[in-house]
Amino acid sequence: VVEEIDENTAILHIVYKAPGGSWALWPLWTRPRDLCISRHWRREDDGSYIIIYQSVEHHACPPQPGYVRGGYTIAPSKARKPKGAKGSAAAGGASPAPPDMALVTFILHIDLRSNKLSLAWQRLKGVNVLEDYLMNVIGIRDVLQHAGFVSVHLADDPLEDSEPPPRPNEWEGNVVTSPATTSLNSSLQGYTGTCPIQYWDSPDIRGIKVRGKTYATDKKKVYAEEPAFALAGVDFFEMPAHQEHIAQRPETLVSKLGDHVQFMFIVQLMVPGPPCLSMVLYFAPTETSPTRDDNTPFSNTMAAFLDGTDEQRTDRFKIIPRVVQGSWIVKQTVGNTPTILGRKLRQPYHMGANYIEVDIDIASSSVASAVLGVCGPVAKSLVVDILFLLEGWNESELPEKVLGAVRLKHIDLKAGPTKIY
Repeated sequence: VVEEIDENTAILHIVYKAPGGSWALWPLWTRPRDLCISRHWRREDDGSYIIIYQSVEHHACPPQPGYVRGGYTIAPSKARKPKGAKGSAAAGGASPAPPDMALVTFILHIDLRSNKLSLAWQRLKGVNVLEDYLMNVIGIRDVLQHAGFVSVHLADDPLEDSEPPPRPNEWEGNVVTSPATTSLNSSLQGYTGTCPIQYWDSPDIRGIKVRGKTYATDKKKVYAEEPAFALAGVDFFEMPAHQEHIAQRPETLVSKLGDHVQFMFIVQLMVPGPPCLSMVLYFAPTETSPTRDDNTPFSNTMAAFLDGTDEQRTDRFKIIPRVVQGSWIVKQTVGNTPTILGRKLRQPYHMGANYIEVDIDIASSSVASAVLGVCGPVAKSLVVDILFLLEGWNESELPEKVLGAVRLKHIDLKAGPTKIY
């Protein structure tokens, strides 16, 4: 272990050498393998675990030829069902596995960057860097029956883009344009920011779950209703250095619209450079949105957020991400678990006459930067939905209501942004 970043993330240095160590022919055929990887794990709602490995650069172990990508899934026994879960313990009449056992699946893709002769010699002599990994897993899988465990979905080829077949009550990932959104766009005089419209849209959030009315006592979640605010527009900037309180800039949507909009909730995603990129999302109330004085759970939560301290705002503001299109490794790295971002990275807040701005400094977190390192190079192939909401803590603030949602589609990080100085 090179560095413990937090309780879920560590940097590892792994070295693979030839069997016997001093075999004279080894240097003639291939060099020892030296990998520096980030290991991140998380626990899913169904009790399963996801462990992600990603190649990284670290001053204590400079990068070497070759890379590793893949991960483990750890599925608990169906005998250990989440509290409140219903239904039989195992499908097809199979008995559940003992509660102290788990099913481990390991997927690895590694490029050894060797010539054909070297690889052929390795196979002949049994030099295989995958052996340690595979033997650890095969022994487990051979003695356990799959039917006794929670099913963890893996694509047939985990490194290829794939989507499971749609099922009822799941987030279908459709794009919606409601009458309220159309009315808002009319009030904005048709201007939607500097980011080309082909890169963003409003997703359908049906199927996503948020905290229910009685969550404080029974932890039950309910299906989310339509977002409280509509996506009004998106700015995408490239700049020499990041600027907090971006709404003050004359190039921004909120500055150009002036007082045409009564209120805006602004989220700036500060992407580390060079070049430094800024994705600015604007959410505005529509004619159907809750108001500050109507005493609804959302209005109560929003009032507490606006009137609270930065620390209190940080404890409420959270996101739910979902990779709609992307490779298996990207989907597992991003996940879809609600996250209080401000506990992991720097997240300042700024108020204006008719807006509040949340600045998400991705560079301030090594974990967030690592996730971006996975997604950034393949951004053109990705479709990602991001939901923003304020966490409800008691019955007067529950059920939760999604504040706003955005879909980012096949973004070109080079051609997409507008340069400002």
